[in-house]
Amino acid sequence: MHTHIAENDTEIPTVTFYELNEMALDFISKNMPEYLCTPMAFDIDHMLEILKLSVIECEMSPMIMGVIPFIDFTFQYKYDYLTIKRHTILLNKLLHNNNLENRFTKAHEAAHWLIFERYKSRLSEQYACSKEISERSDVLYAKKCVAYLERHPDALEELHTDVLACKLTMPEATFVPKAKEIMKEHGFEETYFSSSKTDEKFDKVIDELAEIYLVPAYAVCLHLQILGLFVDCDN
Repeated sequence: MHTHIAENDTEIPTVTFYELNEMALDFISKNMPEYLCTPMAFDIDHMLEILKLSVIECEMSPMIMGVIPFIDFTFQYKYDYLTIKRHTILLNKLLHNNNLENRFTKAHEAAHWLIFERYKSRLSEQYACSKEISERSDVLYAKKCVAYLERHPDALEELHTDVLACKLTMPEATFVPKAKEIMKEHGFEETYFSSSKTDEKFDKVIDELAEIYLVPAYAVCLHLQILGLFVDCDN
């Protein structure tokens, strides 16, 4: 294992991509092995059932997609106070009619839970996470990622979690060969190097993969970057 041990109970361990891949593969192999054989949309609701996670939709700031607490907590909601149990994902109602964002946000919050469960002995019991819409795409680009990590103390955990959500919703066993197949159909080699000029053909590759796995395009971009199949030369 290559995990940085937190120096105090409020820090999080630094988890490698290898460990995140191992975590995703272990979960899918044990619980949903069919997704390692055929490229298809991951059954996120079934994953939540396995993890015993429930979902509650509520009104939130447009900047927040979802939150998952790791302890029971009470907060003010409109004119009352609500107590939310652990194992509960709070999902922004604005995502109700946005299937792709809805699915990936639930996968993201479930990934938070998986990481927490694995490393909870090294985490503060008070630790909880939220995801901001305006900053999710920042992790896709190196220059922005540096600024993101500097501005937000929980950014590393958010990056871990986006990566794990990608590995769960787009298992490498099917995603890599399918991505290479589609890239080849559009005339691309093993790795696509982007330039400042938008390549409409590569946008089609992303859209096709997003349609197969039912995830947002930015999630496909992130996964392609993680796997070395997409290199953004401008960032």
